Amino acid sequence: MHVLVIGAGIAGVAAAWSAAQRGAEVTLLDGGVSASELSGGAVDDVPWEELERAEQASGTLLNTSALSKPAALFVAAIDLWHMVPTGAP
Repeated sequence: MHVLVIGAGIAGVAAAWSAAQRGAEVTLLDGGVSASELSGGAVDDVPWEELERAEQASGTLLNTSALSKPAALFVAAIDLWHMVPTGAP
């Protein structure tokens, strides 16, 4: 089976990954800047700079939640981000 996914934002990348995991041959098309201007899988919806500033100002590490198991598997499979293990210094 061949699957064509149009759009390489987070939804398109997730759909393509899911289809490939099920054995499909996948073609992923990206037309450039999308409605959210985050095409190509650039999906950073957490304001990391603000988190870093707050940590520096408070002198503490702020509590962030761990990824769910499916999200962690997806992140590992696409090798886009390198996640620090929970509890690592």
